[in-house]
This record gives sequence, structure tokens and C-alpha cells, in this order.
Amino acid sequence: MTTIRCHRRLFGKLDVFAATGQVDGLAGRLKRMRWSRLFDDLEAQLVRLEAADLESEIAERARSERGQASLVQALVADTGRDVTVRVLGLGPVSGAIADVGQDWLMLDSTVQGPARRRSALVPLQAVQSVAGLSGFLDQREGASQRRFGLRSVLRALGRDRTMVRVQLSGGWWVQGTIDRVGRDHCDLAEHPDDAPRRNSEVRAVQSVPFWAMAAIRQI
Repeated sequence: MTTIRCHRRLFGKLDVFAATGQVDGLAGRLKRMRWSRLFDDLEAQLVRLEAADLESEIAERARSERGQASLVQALVADTGRDVTVRVLGLGPVSGAIADVGQDWLMLDSTVQGPARRRSALVPLQAVQSVAGLSGFLDQREGASQRRFGLRSVLRALGRDRTMVRVQLSGGWWVQGTIDRVGRDHCDLAEHPDDAPRRNSEVRAVQSVPFWAMAAIRQI
């Protein structure tokens, strides 16, 4: 009997809703709620897809830029940073990146304690590896990079009659004053350390190919 009374009350209410049009209104609101939930779900999916696409695009761009980057850009970005450079014929040389050119690196290496540093000009062709780089790159073309190459530096040293020691990739070295700089080598006049370059003091003239140079230091 109780169940029959509940059904009668329910049907009575439905009759009232039907008579007043409230059933159609309720159904409409339910449909709108379903559409709204559907639209919200689709919007959330799009947001997630856009975020994933953006993340993938950023990663792909980073890989592309890394693939086109040069060692020079990595060195330029870390100017002033302490690194360890393994140089052909010399082994590991530690110091701070002081300057970078088209095909050379200036390294300030520590000698007899941190208060004293000595600069070494290292041709990039003699660099076997560099440890300690940050991994950041300077993508600006020519940013902080010297625009002249190794030949120009050697010519300037010869013009100034600067005495230099040239470490060779074979493990030995030659020392003296640069007389001439050719397309692929330089002529170095050997003479005593305590004497200027004079013909009477020259013991020999060594023709040194660029590819054989491991490092150049001023004496």
C-alpha cells in the first residue's frame, strides 16, 4: 500500500510538471548541462594537446639549434669560465677562456698558483676535447668572437718582433721570432732568449706548418 501511494504521488507531480511545462524545461536544462560538459571536456583536451605540441616544438627547436651550433659558439658563450682543454701533443691544459677567434682559442692557464696566469694561443685544430663547458650557446653570429684568424695573429706577433715559443703537436717545441707568415705555415728564426733577433744571432730558421702547432706563448 505504501508503494502504491508513493507511485501515485510521483505520477501526480509529473502530471503537474507536464501541465505547467516544467518537464520540458528540466529536460532542456539537462541537455544543456551535457553539452556544456562535453564542450568543457573538448576544451581541456585541446589545452593539453596545445601544451604537448608547444613542448615538442620547443624540444625540436632546441635540438635543431644544437645540431647547427659550433664549438666556437660554445666557447664564446663561456668566455671567462675555467675549463680543461686537451691539446694535441700537450695533453690537458686548464685555465680560463680569455678570448676566441675564428680558428683559435686564448686560454689563461695557471702557473705556480692562482695569482699568476700565463696566456696560451691554441689553434682549434689542435683541440681534442674541452671539459667544463656550461652547455649554453651564443647563437648570435659573430657575438664577442674575434673576426680575424690565426694567420693574422701570427703576422702581428712577427711585426712586433715578439719572441714566442711554439709547442708542436709532436710533443717538442721551437722558440724564436716569427720572420714570415705564409698561407699554411710560418718561418720562425731561432735565437738566444736574451738576444733580439739579429742575423748574427740566428741559429736556424724553422718552417712550421699551422697544422703542427699545438700552442703559442709569448716569452
